Amino acid sequence: MKVSPCSPEGFINGYLNTMELQTQGGVRWFAIGTVLALSAYGIFSCAASSQLTPPTEAEQWFPDNHIYSKALKSMDKFLSGDDDSYALFKVVYGMKGLDRSKYNIYIPAENRGETKYDSDFDLQPAAAQNAFLDACDTIRNYQCKEKGCQFGLLIRPNTTTCFLEEFQTWHYNTYAETTYDCTATEFYSRLTTFRETTAPKADPYGDWSTEIGMIDGELKFATIDSRMTMKVLQSVIVKRPISKIADNLVDDLVTTSTLNKPFQWTWDWVWYVSLSLFLSFSLPAEHAQNALAQEHSPSNEAAPQNNPSPWRYCLAPYRDSTRRYETEEGLIIGLMLGMAIALPVAFATLIFATGNVVVSLYAIVSIGFVVASVLGACKAYLDWDLGIAESVAGVIVIGLAVDYTIHMGHMYDHASHEIGAQDREARFRFAVEKMGTTVFAGAITTAGSGMFLYFTVLLFFSKMATLIVFTIFFSFLYSFGFFMALLLLAGPEGEFGRIGYILESLGLRKKADYEKPVSVAVVDEALAAPIGSGEVALKGDEDTNL
Repeated sequence: MKVSPCSPEGFINGYLNTMELQTQGGVRWFAIGTVLALSAYGIFSCAASSQLTPPTEAEQWFPDNHIYSKALKSMDKFLSGDDDSYALFKVVYGMKGLDRSKYNIYIPAENRGETKYDSDFDLQPAAAQNAFLDACDTIRNYQCKEKGCQFGLLIRPNTTTCFLEEFQTWHYNTYAETTYDCTATEFYSRLTTFRETTAPKADPYGDWSTEIGMIDGELKFATIDSRMTMKVLQSVIVKRPISKIADNLVDDLVTTSTLNKPFQWTWDWVWYVSLSLFLSFSLPAEHAQNALAQEHSPSNEAAPQNNPSPWRYCLAPYRDSTRRYETEEGLIIGLMLGMAIALPVAFATLIFATGNVVVSLYAIVSIGFVVASVLGACKAYLDWDLGIAESVAGVIVIGLAVDYTIHMGHMYDHASHEIGAQDREARFRFAVEKMGTTVFAGAITTAGSGMFLYFTVLLFFSKMATLIVFTIFFSFLYSFGFFMALLLLAGPEGEFGRIGYILESLGLRKKADYEKPVSVAVVDEALAAPIGSGEVALKGDEDTNL
């Protein structure tokens, strides 16, 4: 019966005939060329994969024609969504700390924390008012020359809400005197009236509840709200330097208040948050506002006194907007850590399965080339970044790449036990004929299963489909084109590289008798015999039994 070249059996026959082809000098040039070509490509892939970096723009989760993608692209075209597309910068004075002693990281939605206010906070003194106004000016005019900033500023023009400025104007128009001329009682009484009867100029339908923190008739906190020039949906690489500038702004505010302003109330704790489109375990803005509005509970007064500086609990203003940066940075670290763990574990598994150090070394090099080829193809051909899908796939690739090489390597080693094959040519043919068809069929089914992910809506799954197909393709290519070809050319013969033989040579195990070598012709005859049919005498070595 004629075997089709497209069938697994036809592929295996053609592969063996091509790889074992020799010139008159006995040189297998095709096998040598295959190993060299795939080695060169593996080195190229290593260089390409090293160029992978975190995304330079917000990662896209839906196709361009999806309603969600269209909505994001149209946000900037409407005034109602303009401010919301920029990160919120909020500075709060009067908070001393946050008691999170009852917080359970495994139940993040409960007991988010109790606010601890600074009992020395007093906004009435002239020096305190001037310092607050200076902070407003500093925030408005803070310079930012990074790519993600606009107008050369960190904060967008006309977005800073400084309630004290509006309060002073209202106070003068109402009482014909400045806020510096009234007593503390008058100051806070009039501030309460201002809070209840007016609204911010920038938000006529809003109120001052989050800017002027009155709790039980006392001013517990005061807030400065503004919008950064950095967009929320911005590249993580762009956000990184801006986050450092925002840190510098906070440091400047604290330094100015403690060194240059001789007022009594302190800036012990500066808390600021931003809008987020992603869930996180950090304190979201809405929870923070609720915490600010809560009165101290009796249990809160007994908070531990040995807590570190309240700065430990600060939330950065850009923290939620750069949450994706931290997530992807963690994924990259996880990718490196995963590879650092998976590759040695894969090598140990190969040692256990093949029992041969040389075969395992060849296999782990092949696996390394597969991983590099998959990630390198993402960069060189698809121009992808090292996003979430690529970071996850980087570890998955190792597991899929091990599959084919471990089967072929195990069968190469097993040839000596099953048919007594000791030379590399006989072992190579036995491994390919015994396991090649299975590996070929497995590659088709695994790649075929990944193809169904192309029909999903989420781009993450279509990316995973591409990565799975790439992984199977390169795993199959390197298993047959690099790993097995290398074993044919320079594979271990006899007991060379065997763990048992090494232990015996070191005197750690009793020596055993080894099988006599057999030829490739005997391998073909042995392969033709049914496995498990009993004892099969090998030609030229009647004393060796299976």
